[in-house]
This record gives sequence, structure tokens and C-alpha cells, in this order.
Amino acid sequence: MNASPKQRWSKWKAVRAMVPTRIFLPTLTRYASRQFVLHLAITLIGLVALTQLMDLLNSATELMDRHAGGLLTIGTYALLRLPETTTMMMPFSILLASLVTLGRLSIHNEILALKAAGMPYRWLLYALIPGVLGASVLHLVIADQVAPPAFRALLAWDAKAAEDTAARLPTPGDPVWIRAEGMTVRANIVANEGRRILGITLFRRDADDNLLSIVVAERAEYENGKWILSGVQSLVVSQGAGGAYQNVERMNWDTSLTPSHFSDTAARPAGLSMLELLRFVMQPGIGAHAPYFYATWLHERLSIPIASLVMLLLAAPVTQGMQRQGGIASGMAIGLGLGFLYFVADGFMLALGEAGTVPPLLAAWSPTLLFASLGIAWLLRVEGY
Repeated sequence: MNASPKQRWSKWKAVRAMVPTRIFLPTLTRYASRQFVLHLAITLIGLVALTQLMDLLNSATELMDRHAGGLLTIGTYALLRLPETTTMMMPFSILLASLVTLGRLSIHNEILALKAAGMPYRWLLYALIPGVLGASVLHLVIADQVAPPAFRALLAWDAKAAEDTAARLPTPGDPVWIRAEGMTVRANIVANEGRRILGITLFRRDADDNLLSIVVAERAEYENGKWILSGVQSLVVSQGAGGAYQNVERMNWDTSLTPSHFSDTAARPAGLSMLELLRFVMQPGIGAHAPYFYATWLHERLSIPIASLVMLLLAAPVTQGMQRQGGIASGMAIGLGLGFLYFVADGFMLALGEAGTVPPLLAAWSPTLLFASLGIAWLLRVEGY
């Protein structure tokens, strides 16, 4: 017959009196964290390598057509894609590492030995928290400080190749759109960190959204703090009286837009740092998307440390509950299923936040808080509370 919570607490107090916490918990923390970090490293390396391989197989033909370099081209692409792939695989790797670590401790009866010593199961989770938090900090640093520069370097590398081979290859990717100062700007290729634009079109409208002018230029260069347009064709529209066409070789473009605006907008939200996302949120007139789009991604970035702890919460009650039923493999399968549901829910809410259907705060934090609540409730149930 299971002991009541009061009896277990009395037993634990007796053991705690014999084994000082300052000695026991640090030892357990070092042991559990070492196991977790080892499994996390193996899992992350394996998943990243597999994802990189699949990406290279899918992109090899296009890379060879656009870049001349053989294995050097493949290596450059793989290196520049590595931070983004690591960011994408880190949450799932934390979940797998948590499941494997707890499952291994359970299979070798180490959890049973700890319980026999009077230690509650939650103390093992406390011991894993430093390792999980360390992984979450690493995840945040890579996602916010390493992946954005690498992504921009990849864009610049690809844009340079597109510029060199523009006569025989189509423009890569989608054009960049920016709204600013009552004007809509379309840029085909953004190169040299936004200081050179190939194929730019300026649409100017009045307050009633009537078209006032269209300016098409072959190239825009940022020199000495100002923009110079080359190969310009412009059309000024006169309402009810046709328009005036002009063709000039070079002209100045007076605007507050800077190269960073184009380089930031050309990057996907995952390729922007939190400060850059915040700038788009605070400057709603500039950007290819509405402010709520960038606000959703900003909150998503801020939720990374909590999401890592959720992975541990999803793994902990599963391995403990299945241990009592003699099915560690089944428990790990359930844990993976819960993790998959979390990622589906997170992606679904992120899409709703990008579309403005739900507020950014709700879109980014609701899956994390929901699954954290489920994990805590299940853990309390397994522990008999």
C-alpha cells in the first residue's frame, strides 16, 4: 500500500537530517546534468547532420548552377545554414535528451535507488534544470546572435552569385517589399548588406491610395549617405490627364530608408535578432509585414528558455509513469508524441499570430503555458498529489 504524502514527507525529513542537502543535491546535479549534456550533444549532432544532409541533397543542383566551386560551394552553404538548422533542431533535441536520460536512469534502477534513499522524484528534475537552462541559453544565443548574421551572409553570398549570373539565371527567391513615407518599394536582389539593389521599383500613392508615380531603376547604390539610382525610367501620373514619361541615366533618391532596412527586410523573421524585430515593431511604417507579424516572432524568441523547460516537463511524468507500468519504450513514445503535438500547436499559433488572427502575446505563449500546465498536472498525479 502506497504511503500517504504526509508519511512520505516525514520519511524524507528523516533522511534529509542524515544527509545534508548541500552535499547530496550538488552531487546529484552534477551526475544528472552530465548525463543530460552527453545525450543532448549526441542527439543534436545527429539530428543536425541528418537535416543538413537532406537540405544539401535537395539544393545541390541549384547550388551548382548558381555557384561555381564544387565542394567549396557545398561546404560554404552547409556552414552558413548550420546555425539556423541548429536553432530548429534544439527543442526536439532537448526533449529527446530528457527522455533518454530519465529512461536510462530508470532502466538501471537509479531512480529506484534514489527513492529508496527517501528522495522525491521531483528532486531529480531539479538536478536536471541547470543542464536544460544551459541548453536553452545556448539555443537563445544561437537563434538571436549567431543565426541572423549567418543568414544574412548566406543571402549576400547568393545575391552576389545572382548578380554575376543574372544574364543566364532568374532572380533567386521572392522580391523584397518595403512600405515607407507613403511609398511602396520593390527590390529584386538585395546585395552587399543592403547597399546595392538590383532591379528596384518605387510606387508613390496619395492619401486616397491613388497612384502618383512609378520609378523603375536597374540599380540602386548607397554612396556617401545617399542613394543613387541608375538606368531610371519614371512615369508621373496626372489624374484625368495621362502622365509624363522620363528616362534618365542617374538620379538621386531622397529617402530615410537605409541599407539596413533592406537587409533586415530581406531576411526571414528567424534571421532577425530581437533588437531588429523590436525595431520593426516600434516603426510600423517600415517593413514588409505588419507590426503584429514581427511582434509575434519577438515573443516567440523570448519564450525559448521556457519552452526548453516544457520539454523537460513533458519527459518527466511519462518516464516516471511508464516505469510503474513496466514500459519505458512506451513512455518515450508518448513523450515524443506530446512533443510533436507541442510543435504542431506552436506552429499553428505562430501562423495565426503572423496573420493577425490572434494577439502576438497569445500566439507565442499559449502553447508553452498550456503544455507546461499539462506536464505539471501529470507529474503531480504520478507523484500521488
